[in-house]
Amino acid sequence: MLRFLALRGVAFVATMWGIITGTFFLFRLVPGNAAVFIVGSDVTPRAIAALTKSLGLDKPLYVQYIDYLNNLGHGSFGQSVVFGSGLASALFARYPVTVSLALGAIVIAIGIGVVFGVASSLHPNSVFDRTLMGSLISLGGLPNFWFGVMLIAVFSSGLHLLPISGGSGLSSSILADVTLAAYPSAILARLVRSSMLEVSTSGFIVACHARGLSRIRVLVRHALRNAMLPALTMTGLLLGYLLGGSIVVEDIFTKQGIGLLLLQSVNAHDYSMIEAITIVFSGSFLFLNLLADMGIWFLDPRTRTGAQSR
Repeated sequence: MLRFLALRGVAFVATMWGIITGTFFLFRLVPGNAAVFIVGSDVTPRAIAALTKSLGLDKPLYVQYIDYLNNLGHGSFGQSVVFGSGLASALFARYPVTVSLALGAIVIAIGIGVVFGVASSLHPNSVFDRTLMGSLISLGGLPNFWFGVMLIAVFSSGLHLLPISGGSGLSSSILADVTLAAYPSAILARLVRSSMLEVSTSGFIVACHARGLSRIRVLVRHALRNAMLPALTMTGLLLGYLLGGSIVVEDIFTKQGIGLLLLQSVNAHDYSMIEAITIVFSGSFLFLNLLADMGIWFLDPRTRTGAQSR
């Protein structure tokens, strides 16, 4: 276990360093003065020079890079010139909103994916199977902005059942969660279906039936447990996708999360904030992948055997 965590930890740190380095140099190698983009070209040269110095953009590039890594090492992303606050405080004030949306969406996606995937695998290649999978794939292919607007038009503006935004509790975020859950629901349903079909022909499943175990017991206790292993890995990837893919949904439903903050930062040319958001999103994605790998390591003895043999 310690060797597994050490290898994954080294890979995590190396990947994050690459992302931080690439993000830093990408923004600073863009032609033009970032201070001009922030305050505009209609201000005095003295004001631009003062902002350039306050941002440290007058220093050599390698010095800026060292200072940037030093600030990150102390848990500081710097100061937002546009929003007038520390980047870390602004980010983590909105981070729970984005996490809440992503968790709600993944719970819905897992429920739909497992139930529909198992149901479809019980009747492979039937009309029921093709209709169910075709409907889910079509749903997953809908653009988020269109699907979200349709949900608002039906359930909020039309039926007046759910609020568009504001309020508290489940009702205030259910439409946004369902909008985000459309794509991962289709992915998980297809994955669970294919895994169930593969597992159902395995030798240990045939042996379970030969021992006289009930179909429900074989399905739930043996087949589904093994079929969920690939879905668990995919869930970690999809949760990372939901954290980064909530930008449009947060804008539609006016959720004050990191996605909406990213849009506001792009419009305001706040490159420091964009850098910080990129790093937070990337770190969250990698951390979720690490958790998914650990889950597979615990649940599937074959991965432990393979790790030990290497």
